[in-house]
Amino acid sequence: MVERRAPRRRCGVRVGPTRLEGLPAAWAGAVAAVKAKWPVAGGGISQMILGRWGRGVTSVEPVAADGAVTWDATAAAAAGGEANRFRFDVELAAAPRPGRPERGVFFSVLYGFQEQGRGKDLVKLEEIGTAMISLEECCWEMQLQQQQQQKRGAPHQQLVVVPIRVRKDGWASDAILYVNVELVDLNSPSENISRTVSLRESKTRPIPTPTMHNNRKSSLETGGGTYQEDDEAIGGWESRELTSRDGETKLKTAVFFASIDQRDDSAGGESACTALVAVLAAALHANHPTMPTRPELDALIRDGSSEWRRLCDDDAHMALFPNRHFDLDTVLAASTATVAVQLDRAFVGFFQPESFASLSGAMSFDDIWREIAASADAIAAGEPGRADVYIVSWNDHFFVLKVEGDCYHVIDTLGERLFEGCDKAYMLRFDASSEMRLSLSPEEEEGEVIVTGKDCCREFIKRFLAAIPLREELEMEKKGCADAAPHRRLQIEFHFTVLKQQEQATR
Repeated sequence: MVERRAPRRRCGVRVGPTRLEGLPAAWAGAVAAVKAKWPVAGGGISQMILGRWGRGVTSVEPVAADGAVTWDATAAAAAGGEANRFRFDVELAAAPRPGRPERGVFFSVLYGFQEQGRGKDLVKLEEIGTAMISLEECCWEMQLQQQQQQKRGAPHQQLVVVPIRVRKDGWASDAILYVNVELVDLNSPSENISRTVSLRESKTRPIPTPTMHNNRKSSLETGGGTYQEDDEAIGGWESRELTSRDGETKLKTAVFFASIDQRDDSAGGESACTALVAVLAAALHANHPTMPTRPELDALIRDGSSEWRRLCDDDAHMALFPNRHFDLDTVLAASTATVAVQLDRAFVGFFQPESFASLSGAMSFDDIWREIAASADAIAAGEPGRADVYIVSWNDHFFVLKVEGDCYHVIDTLGERLFEGCDKAYMLRFDASSEMRLSLSPEEEEGEVIVTGKDCCREFIKRFLAAIPLREELEMEKKGCADAAPHRRLQIEFHFTVLKQQEQATR
């Protein structure tokens, strides 16, 4: 039986940030703006991988003493402008589909300072937080309300409350952005619309009651701040305590789970890790600083698995890789991924090479990590909006490492790497709230702290991934096993990735 695809129709939408609360208060000369990014034609996967997005930025406004910023949409409309409102179309299915990758608008808070008397041209803005709202959900609710109220021809709008975690110079807060979402006639030009709601406080005009389109439902206190936990559909970060496979180490950090991993029947990517990391790296580059939601991560896993199956259908590739474990060069050359490896910034090293005669003089994992950490420090000091993305190869498996100034992310599409029995891909975030301890002994009340902060990422790789293979190889070395090849299990490679268009531009 052939399943018929539900008909789709278009819906005109206008969105406009109206008020932002929760920024640092009483910082002289502080200003802020909001950058919006929305999907254009091409589908969810195309947007994640190819970066097909529309973009706009509001006006730059001063931050009040209470840490709030207001964008007066009424004044902008009266002046004949649309500086703080963004008009685009959304495709809607005949009915909402649970589990479908979200088509949403991403809002990023831009924060900076304006030098007195020098004009707005000298304002330097820095991106300090990003969040998303679901367009499809908003449109469906408003259209249903229109039908119930029998006002089909009239514009309809909602005030959406968007929590945003913002961070700057060691300071962090859970800010709130109020966004006006309005349905408009597809045939109407952008000027011919009704006035949008303004949230400028007034004693004579009450603030309208917002409709909560909160894609996050609870807060989790961690050592370095608060993580917001999203609802089941979007997924969310949660603080978890994890135990290493050898039972000697415990890690407390933020974890995000997909709905599936590469072995799921809906993905069919049992050995697809190489193709998957290429797709993930491309998406991380195209959408920085945003990390994928659960539906987006699920979709990327399925897309990368599909690319791997396509390679498996090629006789020439199968002749070279009969076990279907393709190397990274083959995947990047044959796939549609938009990333390339920059060889002059790639690293190959080993865990504890000084303990093995055959690895004498080789670069160690600790040597590599010092280079990566130096790059992270440089990002924090001079390029806070940048991120480095590495494809990491170790022990016949690949995962992705994203390096930012204040944190590291590990993204792995094989759940079993995290703990036995895990069947979901995961992302780990290592930041100021992360902590690693030795496991408790019977006479201890609390295990000794090994490391805190983002450096827990380094120790996670050493103690959670490499500890058991390293211990086994050390035992073989002591026994004098001449035919042992420790490099097979102890070698780790960091492939520095860039978007292909950036690589071509530097040639």
